Amino acid sequence: MGRPFVRNQCMNNSTTGAAISPKHRFSPLSIAISLAMLGGASQALADKSPADREFDNRFYIGGNVGVTSIDPRTSNTPFRVSDDSSTGGSLYLGYDISKRLSIEGYVAKLGDAEIVRTSDGTRQGGIEYDGYGISAIGYLYNFRNASDYSNGFDDEGYFRREGLSLFGRVGLGSLDTSSSAVAFEQLEDLQLHLGAGLEYGWANGFAARAEVISYDEDAKLIAVGILKRFGDAKPYPVAKPPVAKPPVVATPVAPKLKPPVSPPVKSAPPQEMIPSVELPIVHFEFDRSQLTGVAKATLDSFVADILQPSPELRVGIFGHTDSDGSDAYNMPLSIRRADVVRRYLESKGIEGGRLEPSGLGEGSPVTQNITSEDKANNRRVEFEILK
Repeated sequence: MGRPFVRNQCMNNSTTGAAISPKHRFSPLSIAISLAMLGGASQALADKSPADREFDNRFYIGGNVGVTSIDPRTSNTPFRVSDDSSTGGSLYLGYDISKRLSIEGYVAKLGDAEIVRTSDGTRQGGIEYDGYGISAIGYLYNFRNASDYSNGFDDEGYFRREGLSLFGRVGLGSLDTSSSAVAFEQLEDLQLHLGAGLEYGWANGFAARAEVISYDEDAKLIAVGILKRFGDAKPYPVAKPPVAKPPVVATPVAPKLKPPVSPPVKSAPPQEMIPSVELPIVHFEFDRSQLTGVAKATLDSFVADILQPSPELRVGIFGHTDSDGSDAYNMPLSIRRADVVRRYLESKGIEGGRLEPSGLGEGSPVTQNITSEDKANNRRVEFEILK
């Protein structure tokens, strides 16, 4: 419908006057800035999760209540707004599209503005504001990082909609105004609305919001509310380290004695035992040979717990890939992955002579390359203790 335009007179007063008209104006520049704020926000921070991580789309419902400011234009009229403060709120249904973007449809009841005659303060009536429309919600910043989760990444809060987030709002809607005492007509059917706020989400899908929304130049809302998301946001799957194989021990066998009895023959000494240790696995992002933060932490523990206390150990480093791509491409990629692990261990003080990197391409998967989770488990570097 748009914002109110009060005609020449109030319904309960025959004195002619000028019109009460809407203040609303918005420029193409303001629209462009708003869309750039939401569309470009997704590039403001570097992605931390693996490239093949899938976002869990979820529906949610919510509502808010707060105080409103309703202030139609009354310049060049015999009327004025005596009270522009009211109470209002909205109900909305939303859908999480990606880790930084959601979309919402809403209905809002924003309260009313009291109109009085300027000359003597005689009350002429109230103009009520209701609205509906659709908004894009852009999550501009989330304060969670990998250290807040036992197994997560620096952008984990975006994927799970958890923790404290700063968000912006931009959308289009309609204001439906009504009055039982003031004659008016709608001048505009569509309005741009803008907003910003804070959201804090919990792991159970509930979240609290505090925000400011400008539905129009003469209709603003400051509100707090709560919403509930349906479904689970799954963490990125990480393969568990394999159980260490039992040590290989050579059992000495006493030689057979031939008659006549000769001087005693000494039995052969047992072969050297390979230490029994639990070896880690390092995983990589799709088509990458760079170490992630999780991978570096895994290697740091490997150095501190195994390699430094046992300087006699020699380690084989075996790089692997998933089945995406050709053999000719995947083999060099697996070699690069093994080599980057070798260089990282050397940077932590492990002698290069103790490390033997090699690449095995896609030929030794730990699971079938069917799902994205399967492929993530196969993009790895494994270790083996050498004799």
